[in-house]
Amino acid sequence: RAHPFVLDLKDASTSFRCLPADTDFGDAVNEDRLHDAERLFTDTPARIATIRETWADALTELERYDEALDELHGAVDALTALHGPDHPDVLDARRSVVRALGSASRYQEAHEQAKRLLADYERLLGPDATATLRARDLYAD
Repeated sequence: RAHPFVLDLKDASTSFRCLPADTDFGDAVNEDRLHDAERLFTDTPARIATIRETWADALTELERYDEALDELHGAVDALTALHGPDHPDVLDARRSVVRALGSASRYQEAHEQAKRLLADYERLLGPDATATLRARDLYAD
């Protein structure tokens, strides 16, 4: 279950997505909340990973792709350290990286990572699992 602070961060990042990409107000508020969350949840890497993914979504909406990818890679690293590389949460975070790469028009890199991700989903969850099918759709795009 998500902590109320995380839910509040998600609400804030969603509300600031409607601001123009050159608006600094939403960025500043969300960045402050991100730092507060990291300070509060230092003992819970999974929550920090969720917060980083949420912040990355907002950054992607603001077309700040490099920053979003940095946050997503940080989430993948944290989840991998916590669970190991074959955990479903790690695979889902990697899927977010692929989507962000596509949003950033880095199609070749997205395609290569989607291919590896699909192979991992098939190996770990089987070819007919819902998550595998989503990864297959992502690879096809």
